[in-house]
This record gives sequence, structure tokens and C-alpha cells, in this order.
Amino acid sequence: MKYLTKSINICIRFTCVMLIAFIWLNYYLRSFYKALVFSSTIALLVELILYLTNNKTEKKATITRQEQIKINYISNQLIFASKLDVITFFYNTLKLKYCSQKFKDCILIDYHGECAVIAINYSHNPLSLEDISNLYPLTIKHNCTRLFVLCKEYSADIEKLSESMTSVHISLLNENDVYFNLLKPLQSYPDFNIKLDTKKISKRELLNIALNKKRTKGYFWGAVILLLSSLFTPYNLYYVISSSILMLLALFSHFNYKFNKPIKKDLL
Repeated sequence: MKYLTKSINICIRFTCVMLIAFIWLNYYLRSFYKALVFSSTIALLVELILYLTNNKTEKKATITRQEQIKINYISNQLIFASKLDVITFFYNTLKLKYCSQKFKDCILIDYHGECAVIAINYSHNPLSLEDISNLYPLTIKHNCTRLFVLCKEYSADIEKLSESMTSVHISLLNENDVYFNLLKPLQSYPDFNIKLDTKKISKRELLNIALNKKRTKGYFWGAVILLLSSLFTPYNLYYVISSSILMLLALFSHFNYKFNKPIKKDLL
């Protein structure tokens, strides 16, 4: 299955690059066959460069709209609930899989024979350096060598900092990681009866929807239709430009990391 997915991704990338090149070469060369040969050559060169530089595309985890709504709901429940309720919820969830102990500020689990601290830090603000420095002493207090931090989101800088720690192994789990690694497999979801108005969609959520991998097919076929239309119209520059934009959106949506973040596996 892994190799099939990789092959499909290569075919999609090759087709998108070839069509983008073909659109413009055909417009300037006015020769279908020359444009087809040159665009195929360009696409092959792109694939060869990516192969030689070992720039492998990571498998993207597609999150459905329904799952995104559920994840947002869970995060809001955990942000507005009391700390005791949050710790109690995660303790009841974790004990379904691990030998667990509950404390007022964290949870301890037996993680494959290793003592691990589970710290929960859900907030509207991304996890900060100060949060990490406040949570780190928990590992010393409980004599543990591993720290799991469950939060809504964190920055790339904080992730690099946590990976640089040598005395303690720190793993950061954002809201998606928590959902797919812990809550969904164990079928345990918080519901503290906190009602929030979720009608408004933020700009960030709109971008996540517009540039998600699920939109690739629509952009791709839209570009193909415009490309075919440009072959039968005398003033085809507008079709060429629009087709190029749609093909770039298809390529961007399918492979862009920012809006298709991979879900970390086997974290908990």
C-alpha cells in the first residue's frame, strides 16, 4: 500500500508539472506535438532532480471536514474545562491502554516499561518556551525520562527545542495528533457540556479547506477542461492563465505540508 501511494503521488506530480509546461509551450510554440515532447521532458527532469536530491514527499493525512469540526470541538472543551476535569478525562482515557497514575498537575504512565509524564497544556495560544520550562520539572519530580505534552498547537521552533533535549525525551502532540493517536483509537471523547458558537469560520480554516488535499481533483479537472477549451478558441491566453493557476493549486494542495500536515503515528 505504501508503494502504491508513492506511485500515485509521483504520477500526480508528473502529470501536473507536464500539463503546466504543456499549457505555456503549446501557447508559444503553436505545435501540439513539440509542446507534448518538451513538456514531458521537463516533467521527467523535475522527477529526476527530486529523486537525485532524495526529496521524498511525505504521506499526507487527509482530515475530513467532519473530523476537523470534531477536533475543534474537542479542543474547545479541553481549553475551557477546569484543569482537574481535563486531567481526570485523560487519566480515564489513558488507563484503557496503560497502567496510569493521576496527580493534580499531570499523569504518569508505564510507557513500554519506561516511566512517562503526560502533561496537558491546552490553550488558545501555541505552546511556548515558558510552558516547556514549567513542565520539564515534572520529569525530575517523578523521576521519569520521557515527557508527552498534549496541546492545541506548537511552533516549529518549540519542536526543534524539544528534540534537542538529551536528558529527557520530549514528544509534542498537537490537537490532531491527540485525536488520531489517542482519542479516536480508544473511542474516548471529552464532553463537558461547554457550548460555543462555531458558525464563524476563521481565515485559517478557510485556507485549510481550500488548499486541502481533497480539493486536488477539482482543481486538476478544472485545469484540464480549460486547457482543452483553449485549443478551440482564437483568444486563448485567458484560458491558459486560468488553467495554469488551477493546475498550480492542484499541485500545491496535494503536496503542500502546511495545509496537509502528516499525523504522527504511535506516539501514545
